Amino acid sequence: MPTDLIRFAKTRYEDFAADDFRRYIPKYNPENLPNYLTIATALADIGKTHDATAGQVALAWLLAQGDDIIPIPGTKKTKVRYPTQVHSERKSS
Repeated sequence: MPTDLIRFAKTRYEDFAADDFRRYIPKYNPENLPNYLTIATALADIGKTHDATAGQVALAWLLAQGDDIIPIPGTKKTKVRYPTQVHSERKSS
């Protein structure tokens, strides 16, 4: 999601370390980064007015494009909760 740049204040290509994988991703190259930051900032601003994150705004926009669109968001962390875990959590509270 675009918040990675806002959160870590990477606003110039030179801000990325020489071994940072983002140096090899086209959206972060010196020509594209300013445009990407403009979009990321706009999404964050819209999110603030709706008490949402930039990622939530992006997903909402994508879902509004039609029923034939299926967003597949990426994530670095997942937490799988199985029905038995939910049931046992309810019993213990």
